[in-house]
Amino acid sequence: MICPLCASKVEECPEVNARMVIVRGLPGSGKTTYAHQVARRIGGVVLEGDQFFTRESGYQYQSRLSDIAHAWRAPSAAYWLYRGVPVIIAGTMTQRWEVLKYAEIAERMGCPWSVIRCSGKFGTVHPVPVEKQAQMAAQWEDFDGEMTDEQGGINERPY
Repeated sequence: MICPLCASKVEECPEVNARMVIVRGLPGSGKTTYAHQVARRIGGVVLEGDQFFTRESGYQYQSRLSDIAHAWRAPSAAYWLYRGVPVIIAGTMTQRWEVLKYAEIAERMGCPWSVIRCSGKFGTVHPVPVEKQAQMAAQWEDFDGEMTDEQGGINERPY
Protein backbone atom coordinates (compact mmCIF):
# COMPACT_ATOMS: atom_id res chain seq x y z
CA MET A 1 0.00 0.00 0.00
CA ILE A 2 1.23 3.51 -0.84
CA CYS A 3 1.24 6.17 1.87
CA PRO A 4 -0.99 9.13 0.95
CA LEU A 5 1.37 11.44 2.86
CA CYS A 6 4.67 10.83 1.13
CA ALA A 7 3.95 8.35 -1.72
CA SER A 8 6.37 5.78 -0.30
CA LYS A 9 5.45 2.26 0.74
CA VAL A 10 3.57 2.38 4.03
CA GLU A 11 6.15 0.10 5.66
CA GLU A 12 8.88 2.66 4.82
CA CYS A 13 6.95 5.84 5.60
CA PRO A 14 8.20 7.98 8.48
CA GLU A 15 4.58 9.10 9.03
CA VAL A 16 3.35 5.58 9.85
CA ASN A 17 2.85 6.66 13.46
CA ALA A 18 -0.62 7.70 12.33
CA ARG A 19 -3.27 5.20 13.32
CA MET A 20 -6.82 5.19 14.57
CA VAL A 21 -8.19 3.64 17.72
CA ILE A 22 -11.98 3.52 17.89
CA VAL A 23 -13.25 3.34 21.47
CA ARG A 24 -16.93 2.53 21.86
CA GLY A 25 -19.35 1.59 24.59
CA LEU A 26 -22.60 2.43 26.29
CA PRO A 27 -22.97 5.59 28.41
CA GLY A 28 -20.93 5.30 31.60
CA SER A 29 -18.71 2.50 30.31
CA GLY A 30 -15.46 4.48 30.62
CA LYS A 31 -14.94 5.47 26.97
CA THR A 32 -13.59 8.95 27.62
CA THR A 33 -11.23 7.85 30.40
CA TYR A 34 -9.91 4.95 28.33
CA ALA A 35 -9.54 7.08 25.20
CA HIS A 36 -7.43 9.64 27.07
CA GLN A 37 -5.24 6.87 28.53
CA VAL A 38 -4.60 5.54 25.02
CA ALA A 39 -3.90 9.07 23.73
CA ARG A 40 -1.28 9.63 26.42
CA ARG A 41 0.32 6.27 25.65
CA ILE A 42 0.61 6.74 21.88
CA GLY A 43 0.78 10.54 21.68
CA GLY A 44 -2.57 10.98 19.96
CA VAL A 45 -5.59 13.24 19.97
CA VAL A 46 -9.02 12.26 21.27
CA LEU A 47 -12.09 13.17 19.23
CA GLU A 48 -15.50 12.72 20.82
CA GLY A 49 -18.91 14.28 20.39
CA ASP A 50 -18.76 15.81 23.87
CA GLN A 51 -15.99 18.16 22.76
CA PHE A 52 -18.39 19.81 20.36
CA PHE A 53 -20.73 20.70 23.21
CA THR A 54 -18.07 21.92 25.64
CA ARG A 55 -17.72 25.66 25.98
CA GLU A 56 -15.79 27.81 28.42
CA SER A 57 -18.89 27.78 30.62
CA GLY A 58 -18.99 23.96 30.61
CA TYR A 59 -20.81 21.14 28.89
CA GLN A 60 -24.06 22.19 27.19
CA TYR A 61 -25.57 19.29 25.25
CA GLN A 62 -28.25 20.19 22.70
CA SER A 63 -29.98 17.23 21.05
CA ARG A 64 -30.87 19.29 17.96
CA LEU A 65 -27.12 19.58 17.20
CA SER A 66 -26.20 15.96 17.92
CA ASP A 67 -25.89 14.97 14.25
CA ILE A 68 -23.57 17.92 13.61
CA ALA A 69 -21.42 17.01 16.61
CA HIS A 70 -21.02 13.46 15.33
CA ALA A 71 -20.35 14.62 11.75
CA TRP A 72 -17.57 16.91 13.04
CA ARG A 73 -15.42 13.97 14.13
CA ALA A 74 -14.89 12.43 10.67
CA PRO A 75 -13.14 15.37 8.94
CA SER A 76 -11.26 16.12 12.17
CA ALA A 77 -9.94 12.55 12.21
CA ALA A 78 -8.80 12.81 8.59
CA TYR A 79 -7.10 16.15 9.37
CA TRP A 80 -4.98 14.66 12.18
CA LEU A 81 -4.22 11.38 10.41
CA TYR A 82 -3.04 13.30 7.36
CA ARG A 83 -0.53 15.05 9.63
CA GLY A 84 0.76 11.75 11.02
CA VAL A 85 -0.95 12.09 14.41
CA PRO A 86 -2.67 9.08 16.00
CA VAL A 87 -6.42 9.59 16.47
CA ILE A 88 -8.62 8.09 19.15
CA ILE A 89 -12.33 8.28 18.35
CA ALA A 90 -14.60 7.86 21.38
CA GLY A 91 -18.36 7.41 21.22
CA THR A 92 -21.21 5.03 21.81
CA MET A 93 -21.24 3.66 18.23
CA THR A 94 -23.72 0.89 19.03
CA GLN A 95 -23.95 -0.36 15.44
CA ARG A 96 -21.32 -1.69 13.05
CA TRP A 97 -21.90 0.96 10.38
CA GLU A 98 -20.93 3.66 12.88
CA VAL A 99 -17.57 1.96 13.47
CA LEU A 100 -17.01 1.30 9.77
CA LYS A 101 -17.45 4.99 8.98
CA TYR A 102 -14.23 5.73 10.90
CA ALA A 103 -12.41 2.56 9.82
CA GLU A 104 -12.94 3.58 6.19
CA ILE A 105 -11.32 6.96 6.89
CA ALA A 106 -8.28 5.26 8.42
CA GLU A 107 -8.01 2.90 5.46
CA ARG A 108 -8.27 5.73 2.93
CA MET A 109 -5.47 7.49 4.79
CA GLY A 110 -3.37 4.30 4.75
CA CYS A 111 -3.44 3.96 8.53
CA PRO A 112 -3.97 0.91 10.71
CA TRP A 113 -7.02 0.93 12.96
CA SER A 114 -8.43 -1.02 15.86
CA VAL A 115 -11.65 -1.14 17.88
CA ILE A 116 -11.89 -1.31 21.66
CA ARG A 117 -15.19 -1.84 23.48
CA CYS A 118 -15.49 -0.39 26.97
CA SER A 119 -17.76 -2.33 29.27
CA GLY A 120 -17.41 -0.64 32.65
CA LYS A 121 -20.39 0.30 34.77
CA PHE A 122 -19.31 3.69 36.11
CA GLY A 123 -22.54 5.59 35.54
CA THR A 124 -22.81 8.35 32.98
CA VAL A 125 -21.97 11.96 33.78
CA HIS A 126 -24.43 13.10 31.10
CA PRO A 127 -28.18 13.41 31.44
CA VAL A 128 -29.00 10.35 29.30
CA PRO A 129 -32.46 9.03 30.24
CA VAL A 130 -32.59 5.43 31.45
CA GLU A 131 -34.98 4.59 28.58
CA LYS A 132 -32.46 5.89 26.02
CA GLN A 133 -29.66 3.88 27.62
CA ALA A 134 -31.82 0.73 27.43
CA GLN A 135 -32.57 1.47 23.77
CA MET A 136 -28.85 1.81 23.04
CA ALA A 137 -28.10 -1.48 24.80
CA ALA A 138 -30.86 -3.25 22.85
CA GLN A 139 -29.49 -2.12 19.48
CA TRP A 140 -25.87 -3.01 20.31
CA GLU A 141 -24.03 -4.92 17.57
CA ASP A 142 -20.72 -6.64 18.24
CA PHE A 143 -17.85 -5.85 15.89
CA ASP A 144 -15.59 -8.66 14.65
CA GLY A 145 -12.06 -8.27 15.92
CA GLU A 146 -12.81 -5.70 18.60
CA MET A 147 -10.97 -5.97 21.86
CA THR A 148 -12.33 -5.09 25.26
CA ASP A 149 -10.93 -2.53 27.64
CA GLU A 150 -10.02 -5.40 30.00
CA GLN A 151 -7.68 -6.82 27.35
CA GLY A 152 -5.89 -3.50 27.35
CA GLY A 153 -4.12 -3.81 24.03
CA ILE A 154 -4.35 -2.12 20.70
CA ASN A 155 -5.12 -4.81 18.15
CA GLU A 156 -4.14 -3.10 14.92
CA ARG A 157 -5.55 -4.28 11.64
CA PRO A 158 -2.93 -5.34 9.09
CA TYR A 159 -2.19 -2.96 6.20
